[in-house]
Amino acid sequence: MTEDSQTSPTRPLQDRLEACRQVRRQPHDALAVLERALQEHPTEPSPWVRQARIQLDLRAYDEAEWAAWQATRLDETDFESWYVLGLVQEARGEISEAITAHEQLITDSD
Repeated sequence: MTEDSQTSPTRPLQDRLEACRQVRRQPHDALAVLERALQEHPTEPSPWVRQARIQLDLRAYDEAEWAAWQATRLDETDFESWYVLGLVQEARGEISEAITAHEQLITDSD
């Protein structure tokens, strides 16, 4: 397996994520597309991150945080997962936790 195949999403997942981008101004439609992507690719962090971002936009903070945590558990070195988790925690007023999540970004880049 090449490094590219390990780090890049599979073609069907890329198609699902592109479909999500197409309906991003309609968050409930985007969530429906993501639900399908998550059923098909539950171990990929990217749809979880996308779900967290949409839930954050909808101010559904519990759902956003849960999705972000799922992404960080799937890939503890994924920059965007920790970044989004920090954004969600900041939005919830959990500043200390947000700082800790964002510090993980620095730790992972070393």
